[in-house]
Order: sequence, then C-alpha cells, then structure tokens
Amino acid sequence: MSDRPDRLITLVEELSPAAVNPVLVHSFSGFMDAGSAAQIAVNHLLDTCPERIVAQWDSDELIDYRARRPKMVFDSDRFVSAELPRITLREVLDDRGTPFLLLSGPEPDYRWREFLESVSWVVNSFNVDLSVGLIGIPWPAPHTRPIGITWHGTDHRLFEGHSSTLGMLEIPGHMQAMLEYHLGQRGNDAMGLAVHVPHYLTQFEYPRAAISLLRGLAVATGLELPTDGLEDQAREA
Repeated sequence: MSDRPDRLITLVEELSPAAVNPVLVHSFSGFMDAGSAAQIAVNHLLDTCPERIVAQWDSDELIDYRARRPKMVFDSDRFVSAELPRITLREVLDDRGTPFLLLSGPEPDYRWREFLESVSWVVNSFNVDLSVGLIGIPWPAPHTRPIGITWHGTDHRLFEGHSSTLGMLEIPGHMQAMLEYHLGQRGNDAMGLAVHVPHYLTQFEYPRAAISLLRGLAVATGLELPTDGLEDQAREA
C-alpha cells in the first residue's frame, strides 16, 4: 500500500483475501437525511450482516464536539458511559458472503480536503471498483405513491436505464456529494442514490425509504442485501 496522505486515518485490520475490487458504500449523518433513510439503511446493514472495522479516522481532528455533543449516561450518582462519535471503515459481508466496504459516521466538521484525500487513498489502496453514496431527500410526492430514487454519478454507464427528472441545481455542499465529485475528478467510478421521501415525513423515521435505498444499492452493485427486518418496521410506520 502507498503511504497514507496524513495522520487522520488509522488501519485496524487488513482486508480479507476475498475482498477483491470491493464496492465502497458511504453515508454520513449531520447534514440532511430525510426520513433518516440512509441512517436506517446503514444501521440495518450493521445489525444484520457480519462486519468488522478495518480503519478509523481521528475524530478529534474532524469533529466539533460542542456542535455534536457526545452522548453520556448518568446512573443514580455517577456517569457510567460516554459515546464519542467515530468515522469508521468496515468490511461487511452481504447475504452471499461477498465483502464490501462501508464508510459511515458523522459528517466531518473540519479538514474536508484532507479527509477527501484520505478516502482517495482508501479507494486506491484497496482497489475499490465503485463507490456509492446514500442519502434521503425531501420530495413533493405523497406516501401513497411508489418511492422514487434519483440516480447520479461520474459516468452515465453507472446508472444506465435510470433517468433523472432534475435539471441544474445549486445545493449546499455535503460530504456524500463532495466524495462523488472528488473521486470522479481523480478518475474513479462514483455514484449516488438519493431516495425521495415525502416532504411531510422528513422529520420522522421512514423505513420504506431505507428499503428502497437498499434495493437500489443492490441493483447498482450486484450485492445481495437484507431487508426483511425493515419490512416489519415499514408496516408499523
């Protein structure tokens, strides 16, 4: 492997030998995730698929703890736990045992350029074949209609057959979009899936949108991803 671009990232374990040209899935909390769609999808993968941490980033260098204060638990007369936010890279196995990488955690507050370069190092060092970002966006459609997804990426062949109804937009920058753009500028295949969440449900957890994201991700990557537990949650919601 080439030298890491900075001291932000620490390798914890080597990838398994089966992880040849893996897909990199990424999602970050803190900016926008309508219906908590991407967060639900990521949590479901971590709860239902075998996984292990292979790298992590230095949160002290990237996260503003006063803007996103760590969760602590107080029990009777003492503090018993503190949960500091972490940005991690995990090797996850899909339902067929195919390894893929999952980059998740809070969106960095600082040092975006260095963070982007560190992810580029991951992509090149681990021979990542494709990166895919996940996010939920508010959409002017009722929940009684099928949930749509906007597909986008650095090359039209990555999402052939999935047209977009959007024109030119100016949006606030966020890490999923920056990673897609950054990797594309360096010649790497990168794409994103933005699931459409009814605008009046953006503040509520909406598992149906997470199911659509996982199904879209499966189509985009060929991975076999579980959704069974989410079906029950969606019916209850």
